[in-house]
Amino acid sequence: MILDMKKDKWILITRIFLVIFYGVGVAGFLIPATHDLFQRLVPLNLIISTVLLFLFHQNWSLRQVAVFSALAFSGYFIEVIGVQTGIIFGDYAYGKALGLKIFGTPLLIGLNWLILIYCIYVLFPKINQKWYYPFSGAAMLVLYDVIMEPVAISTDMWTWERENIPVQNYIAWYLIALLMLITLKIFRVSYQNRLAPWLLIIQFVFFILLRFLL
Repeated sequence: MILDMKKDKWILITRIFLVIFYGVGVAGFLIPATHDLFQRLVPLNLIISTVLLFLFHQNWSLRQVAVFSALAFSGYFIEVIGVQTGIIFGDYAYGKALGLKIFGTPLLIGLNWLILIYCIYVLFPKINQKWYYPFSGAAMLVLYDVIMEPVAISTDMWTWERENIPVQNYIAWYLIALLMLITLKIFRVSYQNRLAPWLLIIQFVFFILLRFLL
């Protein structure tokens, strides 16, 4: 009981911290004098979010570590192929906001894929094990990308060669997300994480606010 109370306390503290953390981020991007500074802080935001998220993951095992690592590396290499060839998402290029790049691709982009896939995976634990969940989960991730794309462009995360974002991008997002979610199901990764839904919702609200206010 005492341990459960301590967990509840830390969950609450972390949730409040994330609301403040992302709220400051919204304000920082909206204020012209601090926009560039907060743009440079995007990698730090991603790292902090990842660390906090997985602090609350339940039932760690070597298998789950291996699966998470594989998803992060796969996300990165898919993006490398996408940037270099344009055959996956369309013709696009990464800007400076996501930090250090190798082969024109930010090293942290793999973490971004992992966070999003994992958060979607644990979002609805009561229906997580249903056969259709990867399909609906991938659709939710595409919706997330639709909201995120204009913000990512305006904050120099990435840019598209053409003015309109290609439909190919959303199809690729769906298929990649579907395969990653199926992978998590096949390896029976634990879907117990009380912070994950909260983080996903906060990020979603973050991008909605910036989409309409920037």
